[in-house]
Amino acid sequence: MKKQFLAFAIILLFLSSCGDKGTDNNNSNNDASDILITFPLEDSSLMDTVLIRCDSINELEFNKISLWVNGDSITETSIQPFILPWITTNFENTSHSLFLRAYDHSGNQTESNPLIVNVNNFLVFSNAYGEENIHEEGLSIIQTNDSSFIILGNTAEDLFLLKADRFGNKLWSQYFGGSKVDVIRYLSQTLDGGFLLSGSSESYGPGESDIWIIKAYPSGLIEWNKNYGTSNNEYGGKALENNDGSLFLIGNGDISDTGDQDIWLIKTNSQGDSLWSKTYGGAGDETGHDIISLGDSSYIILGSTSSYGNGGADILLMKIDKEGAEEWSLNYGGTSDEYGQSIIETSDNGFVILSSIESYGDGNNAVNILRINSSGEIIWEKTFGGGDGVKGSNMIQRTEDDNFILTYNSFDHLKNGYNTWVIKINDSGFIEWGRKFSNDDSDFGYSCVSTLDGGYAITGSTFNLGNGNKDFGDLWLLKTDEKGVAALPPN
Repeated sequence: MKKQFLAFAIILLFLSSCGDKGTDNNNSNNDASDILITFPLEDSSLMDTVLIRCDSINELEFNKISLWVNGDSITETSIQPFILPWITTNFENTSHSLFLRAYDHSGNQTESNPLIVNVNNFLVFSNAYGEENIHEEGLSIIQTNDSSFIILGNTAEDLFLLKADRFGNKLWSQYFGGSKVDVIRYLSQTLDGGFLLSGSSESYGPGESDIWIIKAYPSGLIEWNKNYGTSNNEYGGKALENNDGSLFLIGNGDISDTGDQDIWLIKTNSQGDSLWSKTYGGAGDETGHDIISLGDSSYIILGSTSSYGNGGADILLMKIDKEGAEEWSLNYGGTSDEYGQSIIETSDNGFVILSSIESYGDGNNAVNILRINSSGEIIWEKTFGGGDGVKGSNMIQRTEDDNFILTYNSFDHLKNGYNTWVIKINDSGFIEWGRKFSNDDSDFGYSCVSTLDGGYAITGSTFNLGNGNKDFGDLWLLKTDEKGVAALPPN
């Protein structure tokens, strides 16, 4: 499509140039100016590099033309015919106002009427990163202010951060991890431009498994890392940076040495040194996975509980104040095992919860979306999977238009492998669209993020692209447009 558009613009270049007479006027109030923009037209949708054409009115001769976009001078030319290239990829996907300023040989100047056009650039690609005979996968992804992507990934032996530019070109990767099993799934950017990574480690700390948090520089190099635990097993969830630089870290562990897991909230200073901690739990097991900050200096903790609810594990939602004191708690679930994974606050002070349901038999899990209001009442609920094997994602995200985006993976019996789905759901619970990415072998999407151009980026693992094969996958970065459309990996 982009090539066709550019070819069309080039053809028009040979048909008309500044100074050609008899060109149809597509702008209103043409008599208000001595120069007319003949291409593009009002309210055009543009992409890539556009060739701006003009026509002189009233037989005037010009020796220089400059292009202005949103009040800024972009480029100029003194070479006839006056054709000015505009690289729209340097501009946001939105409406822009442009005009031409013309100068005659005496230094007099005139301006064309302003023109409103729409930039609609979406980079779409499907890239893989990895080495032969090593399985790599992306677990979490964020986009930074410079439009580059930071991906948290792992191999069978190491964890790593990978940075790619907005075009998907790899810029660097930094590896870390010990000799045992280390599991980190949570990634966020800090106020200083660095990164927080949190999870669990069997390589470091006093127990079999301990909570592990890493602070990385913007370069991906480790600034500091800390472990928290006892001689029992502890597991880390999300780390959250407060406005003052202090951190909240949620997880769970057998802190009281009772044999049961309790939710464990740890507050640290900006260097990860523990300031205080709180535990929450009953007679059964509780887990903590996600924590978000609210506008009233309080926090919401999401996890699961087997101490309360309808049996098995149920979704647990807790509100605490800034000192960790519990204000209220709610649980949701049926007779199945349901685990809260990710939570976001909605524009009406309610919440959307992503959870996994593990009651459909071995390997036949489901992904569940729960929308509740500010009082905790269920507004709607959506479930994906259950009849087929489903591997869920790590997060759900709110889009710029107050809808929700997620990715998950469903088993395809015909190819005996997995396909990746990207689903957009509106605030009323209706599916706006769903996109399936399928190829000969399995693909997995584990994290999806809205991008600055209005599209989406998904990371996971592909067995179809790069060095990926049926035994070892490569880390996968899939970039789509605003409708979730992207190129598929080649056969």
